[in-house]
Amino acid sequence: MQLTMAEIFDLRWDRGQRDLIGPLTGLYGGVMSPETLMGRVREILEKHWRARPDDLQRLDLIRDVNPDWFLSQDMVGYVFYIDKFAGRLRDLPARIPYLQNLGVTYAHMMPCLLPREGQSDGGYAVKDYRRINPDLGSMADFQAANRSLRDAGISPCIDLVLNHTAKEHDWAQKARGGDPFYQAFYRMFDDDTLPKQYEQSLVEVFPAQAPGNFTYYPDMGKWVWTTFNEYQWDLNWENPEVFLAILDTILFLANKGVEVFRLDAVAFMWKRMGTGCQNLPEVHDILQALTQATRVAAPAAIHKAEAIVGPAKLVHYL
Repeated sequence: MQLTMAEIFDLRWDRGQRDLIGPLTGLYGGVMSPETLMGRVREILEKHWRARPDDLQRLDLIRDVNPDWFLSQDMVGYVFYIDKFAGRLRDLPARIPYLQNLGVTYAHMMPCLLPREGQSDGGYAVKDYRRINPDLGSMADFQAANRSLRDAGISPCIDLVLNHTAKEHDWAQKARGGDPFYQAFYRMFDDDTLPKQYEQSLVEVFPAQAPGNFTYYPDMGKWVWTTFNEYQWDLNWENPEVFLAILDTILFLANKGVEVFRLDAVAFMWKRMGTGCQNLPEVHDILQALTQATRVAAPAAIHKAEAIVGPAKLVHYL
């Protein structure tokens, strides 16, 4: 007897929640009840599961049977900027025979989501996670290119920045406008007392071009945590609403054909006074929760995280 789609989802939820409840309770149990949080996670997963295209649901089933597919010795990666490699997204399918001739089975497209105008840290200051840089094409072009890659046996990969957004992101704009719900999405302070205390143990990522880790905005009367650049606002991952919003975004993009998410700048996601605010244990809990949640609604997709720490700390980080 064939299982219904609802039954398949329920089975995956039963499998996934065992590995979700622990990290989510540890991260957010003091802010939101586990029952409420797990219920909201399930709502997001089920919404995107129902919207998932048929060909991706078929791929989900194949990879459920072979969950270690990405560890195969046949996996060969190729990294490129879309404009340098093909021109625009609509031109990418014509370049697939070249990739196949090289034996490529994994195509990492460098930052292609909508960046802020002007300086954008090479595209890592994202203004909108759900739009494509118009210089490269549209979301429809992106989805079509991903489908062509998938049909050729090549897994599409994109960068997804988790530590921060551009200050022009809709969440940041609402925060700047005074919306307390979205101000809680970021690390904001009414005065510099706490920023000065944090700075005592923080390092500067770009000391020459962006000294310090905080920026004062007179129009808001607030200090904002800006680890990398003034225009990149650090998200507040202590807020479960941030986790839910990012999970919703990941599954949106997975349904557009992304099979691999390279999670950028993850080591900086959690902050604790008196530390360098890098590689804290809570980061691993967040990544585990995102991974297990994705396996419920889009098990064909995987995540890999940037280990952006010094070599001496890399083994501990992994």
